[in-house]
Amino acid sequence: MHEYSLAYGIIMSILDLVREKKLKSVKEVEIEVNDLAQIDLEIFKTALNELSKDTPLEDTRFIIREVSTMFRCHSCNYEWSWKDIKNDVIKELCGDDGECDNPIHLSPSLASVYVRCPRCGSLDIEFTNYGVRISKVVGEVSD
Repeated sequence: MHEYSLAYGIIMSILDLVREKKLKSVKEVEIEVNDLAQIDLEIFKTALNELSKDTPLEDTRFIIREVSTMFRCHSCNYEWSWKDIKNDVIKELCGDDGECDNPIHLSPSLASVYVRCPRCGSLDIEFTNYGVRISKVVGEVSD
């Protein structure tokens, strides 16, 4: 259901853009999804297609790209990706079996508890790239 609520927000945002820019059609929408968000991309794409039916977006091509979640340390300015630390964080959360649901994707504020700077060990970090975002819309303006 997480994927459908995200898809709904994306569709509503694009429909707002269609009205605001007076677009006749939207040919293509590119969406970036961060890897930490743990979104099932097939379900997400299906939801986008289903929710766009009977709207000006019905024939839109949705392109979904998975991108790396990025962090920056406020103490030493080091930047790193979720892929760089994922195994260590999951081990801390799940123990040796490595099988549990990562709570950070549901509550990103938990990153400040479980994610430390790999360089200096500080917990004073921030996301520099996280979530789901519309990165490109290709449309045709009305005459």
